[in-house]
Amino acid sequence: MVSGDTSGREPTGAKLLQLEFWSAFVEFAKSRGFSLSLRKPRARHWYTIAIGRAGFGLSLEISTVKNRLSCTVYMGASDPALGILKLEKDAIETELGQLDWQELPTKRAGRVAQYREANIEERPMWPEYFDWLCERAEAFHRVFSPRIKALDLGAFEEEETESDEVTGSI
Repeated sequence: MVSGDTSGREPTGAKLLQLEFWSAFVEFAKSRGFSLSLRKPRARHWYTIAIGRAGFGLSLEISTVKNRLSCTVYMGASDPALGILKLEKDAIETELGQLDWQELPTKRAGRVAQYREANIEERPMWPEYFDWLCERAEAFHRVFSPRIKALDLGAFEEEETESDEVTGSI
């Protein structure tokens, strides 16, 4: 059974390719002196890296459907976080380049991503893809981690509670 496959079935060709890609990425990152903590690769379209606060994560992703890679900061169940970070959008994008700021209202979450075209079936391109993923992950971590750690989300939680009390909402 392939790591990350919990179905008990034989892994698909796509899952095997994902596992091979992330395994090679981890080896590449280690050989490059990657500064962030690496996890065991799994047969998934994403690879996560801790960013320093619960409910937030740094995710490297591969899409065989859209033929692209992405580096993403995900803010789960912290809907005010994206709005607070967007207050620094110009400064953040000066450091990282243009980003895709996504509100995920049905999940009460948000995501900030950067993409590049990639076809992971083209194995000779993997070193170039790995280099981009390493560089983007380290840059995103450098730019977002201190901001995320400093977020004061308690003020927003208190406002919501006070607002609920005033309006009688449950």
